[in-house]
Amino acid sequence: AGGTNCAGAPTIMVSPGWALPTSFGGVRLDSPALLPVYQEAAEAGLFIFVHPALAIPPGLSGYYEAYDLYRCVGREHELITATYRLIAGGVFDRFPGLRVVMSHLGGGLAAIIERIRGYQDKSRGGLPPGSPHARVAARPGGSSPVRSLPQA
Repeated sequence: AGGTNCAGAPTIMVSPGWALPTSFGGVRLDSPALLPVYQEAAEAGLFIFVHPALAIPPGLSGYYEAYDLYRCVGREHELITATYRLIAGGVFDRFPGLRVVMSHLGGGLAAIIERIRGYQDKSRGGLPPGSPHARVAARPGGSSPVRSLPQA
């Protein structure tokens, strides 16, 4: 009779951590209510895995209900928004040891990163002052500072 031989099988390393949805009960990932969670995760060396909320967030059902829009594009939009909220909301500035894994490649954030950078002007509510994730550059044709995500 046959048995199972695991010799040579790939090893899967798993780190302990927590899973969070992109939002729950109207709470977003940059909410001050989650700061103790982030602090504990950073201090304990845990990672946080973020996945899109499975239910349409409160107040958006009319926007996403047609054509199965929430499952098709809404969840990716939630991930992009949640990723940006963590950055712009200063969560990584406050907890530099925090490890966060965004599912689905951050919802495709890389596809619109230049657009985000273009809108990060301080007068429009860009990154918090003093953020190490910001860089200062001169606007073309002027000297007004523009705050932006670090270059890859």
